[in-house]
Amino acid sequence: MKIKEINNSGISNKFLVWVLVIVFAVIVISIVMIFVSREKQEKPDSASVQCSFFCETGQIAGFCSFEIIVNENLRTTCEELSKNSQYSQYNVQPCPAISCEPTLQESDKTCVTGLNSSWVAPTQSGECPIQENKSSRKRTPSDAPPLADQICCFYYE
Repeated sequence: MKIKEINNSGISNKFLVWVLVIVFAVIVISIVMIFVSREKQEKPDSASVQCSFFCETGQIAGFCSFEIIVNENLRTTCEELSKNSQYSQYNVQPCPAISCEPTLQESDKTCVTGLNSSWVAPTQSGECPIQENKSSRKRTPSDAPPLADQICCFYYE
C-alpha cells in the first residue's frame, strides 16, 4: 500500500511540474507577443508631427522656413511638404492659420528692412518728409511701393 501512495504522489508531482511549465511558457509567449505587436504598430510620421506642432502653435518661421529632416535623402520645409504632391506620403497637411507668402513690406528688402528705410508720402518737392532729430536720404528701391506715389526714405541720426 505504501508503494502505491508513493507512485500516486509522484504522478501528481510530475503533473504539477508540467502544469507550471505550461503556465510559464504561456506567460513568456504572451510577453513576447505584446512586445512584437508594439513594434509593428504604425509609428507617427515625424515630419507630420513636427509640421502639425508648428501649425498649431502658430510658428510661421518653423512652418515656412525651417528645414526639417524627413529622411536621410530629404530635407525641406513643412510648407513644401504640404503643397508638393510628390511628398503626399509624409501626410503633412496645409496650415490655414499660417501664410508663407511675404507681405509687401516683407518682400521689399531694399526699403523696409534695409537700414531704417521706409515707404512714405513725399513732400511737395518730392523729397523725404522731415523726422525730428533725423536726417534723411531718398533711396531708389528695387521694387514698387505698396501705395502709389510713395517714395523710399532712409532715416539716420
